[in-house]
Amino acid sequence: MALYSRRILQRLINENDQFLLDGQTKSHVQQLNRMPKEITLAYEWEIVLLNALSKVGNVVHERNFGGSRNADIYFEAFNNPKANFVADITSISDKGADKINPFEDLSNTLRKLVKEFGLKPSSFNLKVGRHPGPTFKGGHKVRLKLPGRARFLQTIFGKEFDAFIHRILGKPKEADRFEVKTDDADVEISYIPNQRYSIGEYPSYTVLNSITDNTIYQALENKASQLIGTNFRGPLGIFLCDGGSRLFSEISTAGLSYTMDDIIKDFLLYNEEIHFIVTFTTERKNPYATFPLKDNPYITYIRFFKGQKSNQIAFDVEATLNKMVGWLPFPESEPRNALNFLKGMNPNVGRSNWGGLELISDQNNTKVKISARALAELLAGKVDQIEFFKAHRFIPSDLRKTDAENPFNIALKRGQLIHKVSIEKLESEDDDWITFDLKGPDPAISPFTVPTKSKKPVKKL
Repeated sequence: MALYSRRILQRLINENDQFLLDGQTKSHVQQLNRMPKEITLAYEWEIVLLNALSKVGNVVHERNFGGSRNADIYFEAFNNPKANFVADITSISDKGADKINPFEDLSNTLRKLVKEFGLKPSSFNLKVGRHPGPTFKGGHKVRLKLPGRARFLQTIFGKEFDAFIHRILGKPKEADRFEVKTDDADVEISYIPNQRYSIGEYPSYTVLNSITDNTIYQALENKASQLIGTNFRGPLGIFLCDGGSRLFSEISTAGLSYTMDDIIKDFLLYNEEIHFIVTFTTERKNPYATFPLKDNPYITYIRFFKGQKSNQIAFDVEATLNKMVGWLPFPESEPRNALNFLKGMNPNVGRSNWGGLELISDQNNTKVKISARALAELLAGKVDQIEFFKAHRFIPSDLRKTDAENPFNIALKRGQLIHKVSIEKLESEDDDWITFDLKGPDPAISPFTVPTKSKKPVKKL
């Protein structure tokens, strides 16, 4: 849906129904359907982790052990009933920090306004400063120098911004810049004509200056309280999932701030009741490469942190959990992009191969491979022919002014007609590929030709 394809999630729902109560399955379905409204990845993580654990052991969801709280997970290994633990799942995001530092809202407002004037949002760069103050361990939180959303139009997009836009409209080929420097705003908007992609720049406001006053520590404290409340007497663990937080990827610069590792290790040092913490996130297999997705897929990364009393556990929890890794499905996004997908136009429809094209062509054969969903939308009238042609590079577009050709048109000119149509069904993705094989020249649309077979040998008298 966001992290994983809808087809995968439906398969996991069906499999989880074998060990969940009816009401629990219904609740998971309702939660997944609410994700676009709540903008959260927590429900996906819960379904995926419950499923993977069920492949290597018996799993009970929301079991009560006589305490005031139920456990998200009770796990018991197939081959060893004594190899068990209770764990709770929690996901962290930057939702709270983003609300206090509304850079994304400012960027969206800018895009909307310039489009109303007929200008390309890609030509505008946005830079925001921060409130003054030192940044170091134990220091204040970084906060962007921005007014509240309700004051954007008054403070930033007022008369001076209108004048900036009208200067651009008068001289669209000249670069220009607009600044707002006040007690509560430090904003710079620059116009670069013919720029293909806009740039957003701002100081990181998720940097960890406090070891305890941060979303990670607070989420762990909350889960520790719930786990202790279950009254389970065996190992207790926390599954900490990336719900779209920069903290999973940010590193300390020159040791001036804390890392996620620092936070987790400090928490385990002072919370001996928790025996282990496991973190989960998704990322490209090679995060620094620009290979296509099929050559550099997204995978799920897990890390294991031992608590102060982990050596008292009678079995190897880390080895047991490592067995579940092979059962984790392949994701199709990283968490922050997944959240952006939920905020998009069609969050209740899975990702498509829209615009994808593979082409093999010669004088006698043409093979065209495109998205099956894209073709269905064209035939249903959901998209018009011009939009479809531009997306598939059949005709020039603003992004691709050259190298555009319609392979079906070329095939027809060569006298080729559709010979075979095949579907490549993708069970783990939310779109399929449809391939058209065209062969010719076909006499139905081509001139008659003399057979090319060799003549029979002439008999000698």
